[in-house]
Amino acid sequence: MNYTRDLIIRSMVRKRITAVGDMVCDILCSPVSHLDDADVQLELDGLNISPGGNTLNFALAASAFGADVIFHGGRGEDPLGTFLARWMERSGVGDHSRKIGGLHTATTISIPTLSGERRLLTYPGANSRFEITPDQIDLDWTAHLHMGGFWFMKGLAGAPTSEILKECRRRDIQTSMDPASPPFEGRGKMVERLTDALPYLDILFVNEYEIARITGKRDIFKGASMLIDRGVGTVVVHRGETGSSLISGDGRIDLGSYMVLVPRNPTGCGDVFNGCFVAALLEGRSGEEAAEFGMAAAALHMASAEPLYPTRSMVMERVKRGK
Repeated sequence: MNYTRDLIIRSMVRKRITAVGDMVCDILCSPVSHLDDADVQLELDGLNISPGGNTLNFALAASAFGADVIFHGGRGEDPLGTFLARWMERSGVGDHSRKIGGLHTATTISIPTLSGERRLLTYPGANSRFEITPDQIDLDWTAHLHMGGFWFMKGLAGAPTSEILKECRRRDIQTSMDPASPPFEGRGKMVERLTDALPYLDILFVNEYEIARITGKRDIFKGASMLIDRGVGTVVVHRGETGSSLISGDGRIDLGSYMVLVPRNPTGCGDVFNGCFVAALLEGRSGEEAAEFGMAAAALHMASAEPLYPTRSMVMERVKRGK
């Protein structure tokens, strides 16, 4: 299956990824058995503060797997922004983030349940004012450009995103996007805000909820077909316990998930999958192999009470153990 329009061969000798998009400080609550009605106070067993945002998580995961990564995003002039910058430095991610005056660093509070579901509260903060143009990105260095957090990046959503992706296509640079969970709007309306960018995307990452919200199709495969008809090369659907599906004009591959006995940290699992998937593609792996690595990495992340971006050796060991 041609996952990336024959760009794998041209880019696999350069594992260099530029990630452009959201950076968030995540406040991760320990899982609760259920969410009660209003004014009922629940006691937590633990709390973690960690990097978050679709794009920053992607960058950290790809770097942990062995890719060279540069990150562009916006942060506040506050301790949370400094916290994220230092985490990137320790992780080997090239930090090209910019301080945005007058706004705090974006923050998300994640409340997961023991079943692996979650509720999210997000303050977009500096993400909403971050802007960048193609000439501000080192595209000569870049083999793959990933964009994320589309709905909350008001300075990038629409024409700015399309211009960056269009320039990548002109230069034969692989592209991918994880637009993230869309805000609550009428079913099927969201795809129009992505339309101009779709023809320049080799890979679009979504989960089952997101693809339904974006396309208005309850059937994820019909939704994927709509996106492919509008120009996307491959749609990769995260399907939770079911696994993942890779869908392109050449067909479809479904892969089962890796068992996690106790789901401790569902927040960021999709981003970790994405980072490992792209890093593996740039090694010359097939889409199916890359998805296996991505799911193994996501399972390791899900099972960890602490923030975890699995290394290559950790992922390979998890794959060997089987599902």
